[in-house]
Amino acid sequence: MSEPVEEQVLREVEWFPSTNITRILRHAGRSVPDAVGGGCLWMAARLCRLLRQRRPGIRLSHHDLGEPGSHTTTISDDGCERLLYEPSLFQVRPFSLTRFDADPGCCTSATFPRLDTHPMQLRFSRPEPGCLRMELLSPRGTLKRAYNYVFRAPVELNEDDPYGGLPFIEPQDHLYVYTLNPDFTKSVLMLNVRTRRFNVGRVRDKLYVDSEPGFDSRFEKVAARMHLTPQGLRDLMGAALEIHNAHHKI
Repeated sequence: MSEPVEEQVLREVEWFPSTNITRILRHAGRSVPDAVGGGCLWMAARLCRLLRQRRPGIRLSHHDLGEPGSHTTTISDDGCERLLYEPSLFQVRPFSLTRFDADPGCCTSATFPRLDTHPMQLRFSRPEPGCLRMELLSPRGTLKRAYNYVFRAPVELNEDDPYGGLPFIEPQDHLYVYTLNPDFTKSVLMLNVRTRRFNVGRVRDKLYVDSEPGFDSRFEKVAARMHLTPQGLRDLMGAALEIHNAHHKI
């Protein structure tokens, strides 16, 4: 049995890297190839274009945390079911708000990496009218991050330029690139904005520092996923680092 169109589109978008460097570079007027990927806004724009192509007539809306440029989620409504999408968090399948509204006990959505027993999860609740709380939980159920979406009115998203007109990104500890692997594990590349040191590896596995054997081969795989040479990826992240640190005076 084939996957629903909405799940196929979600997975297609998730094959692009999730990264914060695109927003930084676009703010400085730099063009960035699609293969580099982007953050939640970039992924939301791509998701909407594909859904409109493959599900004509579907209604789409976006909701954020109440501040321009904050984490943003997308909701589709085909008249029968409302689905919520989180491609930048590598959701396994869209979350059914329709089912959740009918039964608040149906409140979780698995994310990759896919683990045999306890995957990472998104857990949803409604602490008050007009607000949807989403918690990212570790496989042991530990709260990693929480987001409180404002549902009073949808926000506009320029699908051709999702970062246009937004304030500069808030200070980051790391520049990062997350990629979904063919075996549905996740890899991460991080550049510390203060030490300027790289780490790379699979999520929930060993991370290799840039002076360690095993780093280069893993770095090359991330670069290849972005259609870049290793030096090209270093240059791109280095440029984003200089822009970020100059803006925030680091």
